[in-house]
Amino acid sequence: MAIIRNVDKDKFKLYLIKSFKDFCGATGIQLIAEGVETQAELETLIEIGVSYAQGYFIQRPSPLPSPIDKGVLYIITEMQDKRRAVFRQRPSTLPVGHISQRMKPVPPDTPCSEVSAIFTEYPFIDAVPVVKDDVVRGIVTRDKFYARLGSQYGYSIFFKRTVDKIMGKTPLTTDHQTPIDVVSKMAMRRPPADVYDSIIVTRDSTYFGIVTVKDLLEKYTEMEISYARNLNPLTGLPGNTSIENRLGECLKMRRDFAVIYVDIDNFKPYNDVYGFAAGDRMIHFLADLLTETAANHYRDDAFVGHVGGDDFVVIVEGGDRILLEGLCKAIICGYREGINAFYTPQDIENGGIIARNRQGQEEHFSISTLSVACVTFGPDSGHDTIELSERASLLKKKCKEIPGDIYLIE
Repeated sequence: MAIIRNVDKDKFKLYLIKSFKDFCGATGIQLIAEGVETQAELETLIEIGVSYAQGYFIQRPSPLPSPIDKGVLYIITEMQDKRRAVFRQRPSTLPVGHISQRMKPVPPDTPCSEVSAIFTEYPFIDAVPVVKDDVVRGIVTRDKFYARLGSQYGYSIFFKRTVDKIMGKTPLTTDHQTPIDVVSKMAMRRPPADVYDSIIVTRDSTYFGIVTVKDLLEKYTEMEISYARNLNPLTGLPGNTSIENRLGECLKMRRDFAVIYVDIDNFKPYNDVYGFAAGDRMIHFLADLLTETAANHYRDDAFVGHVGGDDFVVIVEGGDRILLEGLCKAIICGYREGINAFYTPQDIENGGIIARNRQGQEEHFSISTLSVACVTFGPDSGHDTIELSERASLLKKKCKEIPGDIYLIE
């Protein structure tokens, strides 16, 4: 239990438990954290990926099993949702404040002997921020601190003097909302001697926390790998897992949003006649068109996913019918302008291609068109993503029954 106590404040314990978690994950062992007594301890354990925990904060001992307090369940659910959301994000969207540690700072007049005691007591601390009146004044890194003390006469000169005489006065400082990929680039642009120094994080120009380059790059790599696992390999767009997660998030926020299903008509016959490579190029064309058009109409509020094959989904916030109609029309217009490039002049002149249908009989199929089905949802649409998908699928089926380019909004 002692290792769990104050894990939210003790970086040594934090890294030790991370090591235990990684070892257990690699060997198939279930890790249980025993002795959780505060909310901060529980949140820290969830954040680093510990799956099981026990302690007074979760439930007091009792002769018979009893339900866990709803407030504790809410904390666990919220933290798990937050952790999953992090790994669905890209490093370009996750703020650095999310991974910063609230390291206790020291004032500029702190004796170097006290800073040395901090480094001795906490061997996993790489740096100590120097702060006065909540304003960052500098940083003391472990390696530079001891390099200075270890120089000739360094101990005699500096050990009893204040830390402002030895600290770095221009540390890399960034706002807590800065994305971690931006912070990573800023850190790597520093002079070689400073490139691995910890970064100080501020909020409203006051001290907020500190993040090591190791933590920064580990989280960046971890998120990139996690994000890449959920991408469609053909288009690089988010796949089914990410789509379902996004739908769940929209339902949970209880705000107006719309789901637009986009499907290519007569794609299979085209694939049969022109080949898979040409079919892949057509799918790439539609993926690029959807991404660009959605961004033009909704900017950052649009999500474009690739269900698979020639099926795509666009999720946008808001339910304004005029905006949705404008987006649907722009998608169809852009497709119509570009689709002829995928056919030979002869097939364009003939209005389509001859291919075998699902019954094995030859049939004339027109130049490919789009079916666009848009379903709107409100705050009272419930929390069931399956029901949501079924509604959208029914509308898409209606679209497919109408020949030519078509969009329907429900």
